[in-house]
Amino acid sequence: MQRRPLTLAVAFALVAGTVIVPGVGAAGRPPCLVSNERTHLGSTTLQAGIDAARAGDALVVKGTCVGSPPSGDDRGAFNVRKSLTIRGVSNKAFGPATLDGGGVARVLSVDFWEPERQGFSLTVENLTITHGYGYDGGGGGGLLVDGGTVALTNVTVVDNSAMDGGGIEIILATVSVTNSTVADNRAQTAGGGIEAALSDLTVTNTFVSDNEAAIGGGIANRGGTVTLWSSTVNGNVALQGGGILNDRSWYSGTQIPGTMTITGTYVHHNAATGLAGGVFNGNGGVMTISTSEVSENTADWVGGIGNYGTLTFAAPVTNVGGNTAEHWPGGVYNNLWDAATVTGGCPTPAGYVTYYPANSPGDYGGFTC
Repeated sequence: MQRRPLTLAVAFALVAGTVIVPGVGAAGRPPCLVSNERTHLGSTTLQAGIDAARAGDALVVKGTCVGSPPSGDDRGAFNVRKSLTIRGVSNKAFGPATLDGGGVARVLSVDFWEPERQGFSLTVENLTITHGYGYDGGGGGGLLVDGGTVALTNVTVVDNSAMDGGGIEIILATVSVTNSTVADNRAQTAGGGIEAALSDLTVTNTFVSDNEAAIGGGIANRGGTVTLWSSTVNGNVALQGGGILNDRSWYSGTQIPGTMTITGTYVHHNAATGLAGGVFNGNGGVMTISTSEVSENTADWVGGIGNYGTLTFAAPVTNVGGNTAEHWPGGVYNNLWDAATVTGGCPTPAGYVTYYPANSPGDYGGFTC
């Protein structure tokens, strides 16, 4: 039988929309396979797929893509400088779709910082981001976002470390995290799970758990606007603000307050070796809490919520219960020395808080009812 020329076979395969990748097959399947939904062409590395993509393309990731240490202007194992969608597909053949920093580089660096990229956006779906290492001064062990807009949906950010933002660091950007998990990440300074610096962050139906940092074990907001909806912040540890920290930052010589809204969210079983096991609202922080529960948190000083800024409890009612501390109230403390204010913090029906079960030592202090 006469064999068909190889070039003709490849041409037929391309016409049929088949992905042509050396080594693909039952016996030689690559650990990572990336295909472009527009071109139907593929590669065995994510960076090659990103580099070949056109702005607006969607890349489908199968298997575990392990990145290389960055070089030149690159800051991650995988680097994005164009608008894209990166979508994972997990199956029996390839296993969970995963981006892996190999412990030598942050996993994903999104560089939309330059003025010509400020309108760019990235969508990341159905992926695990793991083993990132970001200690070059930029932070973001799993994901570093510089400018632009990023949407994460059904993403697991786990076991990453960095100077700031062990899992995710966001700088002058807009980011949403939906139906996701941010867990077991570590930061040397702020935001074991997530740090938002002068950014807009919305977290919806997401678990932020078992992360560690010096301040803001789960989430640290510094000068940004953060909204938590129907989420759980659990088991995080820090020196200050075991679960959540909200505070100011500075930009071009101007002090920018941190603004945070917490709605329908559980903040529980977090710990601070210093101040505020559950939530710390700094003297540059503006915080509103409603329909939430801050419970079973522990600290040396103030188990539940330490307020040094402006704190408002709004309807419907939030429960602050079962928090413990060695010193000061176990529940809510308002630091009058910093002219801090609490509104709505009295027990119902006078305010919008219930204190049950009782906090130790005491439910609240620094304001009167």
